[in-house]
Amino acid sequence: MTNDDDFDLGPLLHGRSDQLAAPEGTWESIVRRGRRRRRAKALLAVTAGVAIVAGATPAILAINHSTDNQHLQVATGRHSAAATNPLQQQATVVHPSLARLIPTSISFVSATQGWVSGELQVLGGTVAGGLGRTDDAGTTWSIEAAAPAPEGAVRFADSTQGFSFGTTYQMTRDGGKSWQTLPSPGYIADLETVHGVVWALVRSCVRCEGLRLFQATLTSPDLVRVAAVKPIGNYDAALTLHDHAIFATGGDTMWATTNDGYSWRHEHNPCGGGSQSFAAWSGTGIAAECTPVRGVGSLFESLDAGSHWTDIANVPRVRASAGTLSAGSPDDLIVTNGVGAPYVSHRAGNHWIRASVDGPVIFAAFISNLHIVGITGGAHPAFVASENRGHTWFETPFRRKPPVIYGSS
Repeated sequence: MTNDDDFDLGPLLHGRSDQLAAPEGTWESIVRRGRRRRRAKALLAVTAGVAIVAGATPAILAINHSTDNQHLQVATGRHSAAATNPLQQQATVVHPSLARLIPTSISFVSATQGWVSGELQVLGGTVAGGLGRTDDAGTTWSIEAAAPAPEGAVRFADSTQGFSFGTTYQMTRDGGKSWQTLPSPGYIADLETVHGVVWALVRSCVRCEGLRLFQATLTSPDLVRVAAVKPIGNYDAALTLHDHAIFATGGDTMWATTNDGYSWRHEHNPCGGGSQSFAAWSGTGIAAECTPVRGVGSLFESLDAGSHWTDIANVPRVRASAGTLSAGSPDDLIVTNGVGAPYVSHRAGNHWIRASVDGPVIFAAFISNLHIVGITGGAHPAFVASENRGHTWFETPFRRKPPVIYGSS
């Protein structure tokens, strides 16, 4: 990504069928950065990805993360005692704290209430199960000592009910204090929830090709196959939701509905199987970021829920291997590359401004047309947010440092 401050670039539940077979094998660690580079799910490599629901009720967004340390066991690193003494390879007692948190997933159900989840640092490695909560828009955070703990990425549907997914499928009904394991049809690569409905992209096994779309409800959370939607490509597979619209994308595939899943259309994917990210700002308005391995990426826009696409602008010079796209309106866009500050456009991608917030910002997304939230990585992870479309930002470190206020960009 360039270090220039700014530069111009050219502008419920129908169709159920039998569930898939149970998952097999273990999932290699992947870090998905909030939502465009879902390539990790297909290639089993380190990458990033984001899923958002902006402007819906509730508004939910998240970075997904999955780990092979799913049972709170110390990772067998070079300095781990368990690595040299097999008799010590057993569950470790973990005392959760924000100082130990490595954030990888964030989920907001309103402008003020949200959760951050990820791994916890322990002697010799990391364990799953870190969960923090805010009730004041991220100004302060408190640790949730969940028992049992969530073992994967976290999505909340409201102030009490949420889901954790990956190699396991879990549910909480008490705001994250405890989690119940549910039957899973396979490895859950992505999961979103809106209007009381749960949507999930599932592989029958970790290394299997093709993802199937499943659905459930908050009152009946067992996942059931959506037979009307054919298998979806693995590459950068993701769910994008807004209001009554659901978009399931991956590889060269795109399925869309604008009526809560009562009917589906097999639409053209403008990215044609390459690196991709989608972001919706309304029930029919959706943007696509298509970034080739070499060359300049393109932004596409559809005003009819994916039936027709227009190439509207170039993508700022972000790395093709990591990044996210989010839209607060047709004009307001934000992209990240996981290694620095995000870029914000208020002119439909025809002019980009580097946000005045320290990096590396691994995820940033609109939860309304004004409000942006995100997470930084690195040695000092923090929550970052803007309440004025990305013009000014504040940062709240998770490791007991005072909040930081950044000036106008």
